[in-house]
Amino acid sequence: MTLGLFLEGFGFDYAHFLPFDPKCSRLHGHSAEVRLRLFGQRAQDGMLVPFDLARKALRDAVSMFDHRLLAARAYIEKEAEGCIKVSYIPCFAPEQRVEILLPRESVLITPEETTIEHVGGLLAEQVLKRLPGHVVAVELEVSEGRNKGVCIACARNERGNLSCQRQT
Repeated sequence: MTLGLFLEGFGFDYAHFLPFDPKCSRLHGHSAEVRLRLFGQRAQDGMLVPFDLARKALRDAVSMFDHRLLAARAYIEKEAEGCIKVSYIPCFAPEQRVEILLPRESVLITPEETTIEHVGGLLAEQVLKRLPGHVVAVELEVSEGRNKGVCIACARNERGNLSCQRQT
């Protein structure tokens, strides 16, 4: 029997930009809310995982994103002396280059664009990595404001590798 648990009441604040989108190419922020569902088999104690362990996994993963600028690696121009220089050309003003210099700990560098789909996938992976192996899947909902967000399903295969997909 596959068992499921859920957690609510977690969130994080972040800034990002999407240079290819007319509205979102401006640096802006979101207050994201997170809901997590866990799926798997009961452990020897009869529980999927203790709620404290699930909360810690989610809290630790969320802390990576909280109060940071999320920037795709493609826009990282320079990393030196504890600082990161982020640089991009917004589509609304192709004649202008935006350059931001921040302390390293203020930036989370992502492999892809920082769309809500990608941010949700990264977060789901981070949560599942922090849970015991008998938790075989997580479903994570991340809202980036009122009435909009994404739902990501992330599963662990027999080899322990993770695969995440956006749900429609």
